Amino acid sequence: MKIFYGNGEVRFEDAIPNIAAFEIRYKGKMSAESELPNSWILMNRRNKIVGVNMETSIPETLFNYEGYLRILSCRVTDRELNQNYVTPVEEGIDYWENLNTKWEDFTQHPEDFNGTYVNGTIPTKTSIHQVNLQTEQGEWFLEDGTPYYGEYHVHGNGQAMTESKHIKQSKNIFRKDAKGNIAKMKKITKQTRRTPSRRTRTPYSGGGSSGGGGY
Repeated sequence: MKIFYGNGEVRFEDAIPNIAAFEIRYKGKMSAESELPNSWILMNRRNKIVGVNMETSIPETLFNYEGYLRILSCRVTDRELNQNYVTPVEEGIDYWENLNTKWEDFTQHPEDFNGTYVNGTIPTKTSIHQVNLQTEQGEWFLEDGTPYYGEYHVHGNGQAMTESKHIKQSKNIFRKDAKGNIAKMKKITKQTRRTPSRRTRTPYSGGGSSGGGGY
């Protein structure tokens, strides 16, 4: 099984038939839109992309992107919890076709670049969206508990919002827990307690007759 990237697209080839999840570790910054079906949940954090399959669909194209992407590793987990490592394969695009600068301003050597890693403009930070999704009955709710029906999108941190793609008017939408309460995403903060440093005192020895040599 292989994962191809470059040319603004990431896709699997010869995928195993029962993928339950995948994890991609990467280097770079990109703006990406998911091509996965609604049954997939896609999240991104700390240069790691995780996809979880809630049904049995087999992905081919995972997402399209613009920016700088270099896949360092990829592994998939099947429904029997077996893990398989996937071989990253770079697909060639000519760097010079995507270079956003003038030749007279170019100061680096051609060998400093690899044409498979850059596609279009590199954003300031990575963002991955699942777009053009459609709600099912009783699936999503506004913050006040009102059911939401229609198109929605999901950000890389897992937050779903109204509208097929993100716009200024988009609102957060939520699922309900087993008790029927709105289940909001919880931010996990790591609290570290500072341990006071212990200072070791060396007992003072007032020099007696047995003290070390004097001057």
